[in-house]
Amino acid sequence: MRALISGAMGRMGQQCIRVFTEEKIELPILVDPRAETSGGRLFAHFSDVPAELFCDVAVDFSSPAAL
Repeated sequence: MRALISGAMGRMGQQCIRVFTEEKIELPILVDPRAETSGGRLFAHFSDVPAELFCDVAVDFSSPAAL
């Protein structure tokens, strides 16, 4: 399974990253508006995510404005 985490730099986002990694769930996309730059797998905005990246599920721990 491939997962996206929105709000990846927050407390719950960090916990999700830890648990998902332990469970061998791929994390190709992490989104958080506090990211200083976009690239790799961390992106500041959804619009920065390249179209060729995909995931099976999205977990959102961001604000309503971010989503």
